[in-house]
Amino acid sequence: MKNIRSSNIYFIIFLFSQAFLFSEELKDPSWVYLKRASNFIEKKDFANALSEVKKSRLRKINEDLDAYWEKINLDFPEKTRYELKKMMKEKEALLKVEGGFPQYHYIVADIYANTDFLDEAEKEYRVALSQSENLDYPDQILEIQYKLALLYNKKGNLYLEQMTYHEILKGFFSQKNNEYWERIRYNIREDMSLNYVFKIYRIEGIKYLKALYQLGVHEALLQKQNESLFYLNLATIVWMTYYGTEIKKFVPEFQYEGPVDFINYIKNNRFSKYVNDDFIIDKLMFYIGYNLFINREYQIASHYFKLSLIYAESTGRLVMIRDQINYLENNKDHVLTYEEIL
Repeated sequence: MKNIRSSNIYFIIFLFSQAFLFSEELKDPSWVYLKRASNFIEKKDFANALSEVKKSRLRKINEDLDAYWEKINLDFPEKTRYELKKMMKEKEALLKVEGGFPQYHYIVADIYANTDFLDEAEKEYRVALSQSENLDYPDQILEIQYKLALLYNKKGNLYLEQMTYHEILKGFFSQKNNEYWERIRYNIREDMSLNYVFKIYRIEGIKYLKALYQLGVHEALLQKQNESLFYLNLATIVWMTYYGTEIKKFVPEFQYEGPVDFINYIKNNRFSKYVNDDFIIDKLMFYIGYNLFINREYQIASHYFKLSLIYAESTGRLVMIRDQINYLENNKDHVLTYEEIL
């Protein structure tokens, strides 16, 4: 209730700001107002964020109209000034309805999401995606899709969350043919230690890491071990491919055959520069171990549980992971639930 009341205050403040928005001369480029809006979002100042993003939209319309005026003057020299102005009015009306300015909808969606207007946020994210050809860079589509997945998680819609991660991964799986991915599935089934898969495969795609991990966890909680191991193994391969390449920039002789080969970089505090939002190897090792554990592959599971604990020393998740492992080992029939996700 407190969040909703606070959000309403932001919108009331915004309504009072409308008069100066339409009377103030906007001299900066539209992207400047967008940047200011993003900065205000980071500061949790959503009233000013909304004010700046509205300015960006007005400025973008004016920029597009200026460009359109130059174009029609060049393309239609035979038309009268009255005819050209009529075309301008039609263009302005169209811009106000359609816009073609997904960056505006993206930031408005972020404001809605941060103020718990989740349905409105979903709508704006989807508008931004529908205009994706005008986004600043291709991977911005993935950014929006990840935020949509998080939104569905907040709304408790696990089905749409998973579907969004599947949508994200279309780009990942399009890198190889189906036979390649089926061969990985086969190799996982044939060698539950996973040593062979980790040794021979190298796959680029760090931007897909979170989607692979999230689907792996979802499938694990649904007790679909084969599917879960497929996604978690791919996530681990992607993680090792990326961080292995990063390490080689400073240690050219570095080679690896599996997750264990990265351990020395943690123990010697040489890996701290790589610890960021993508550093989820501790959780990957835990859920791989969990899948093997509920398949009663206890010895192999123990190996991956131990790896998860080693990596967790650098992530602040050591106590949490250790407690879950201890509970599982003392309650071998226990099945993890969504409330127990790391």
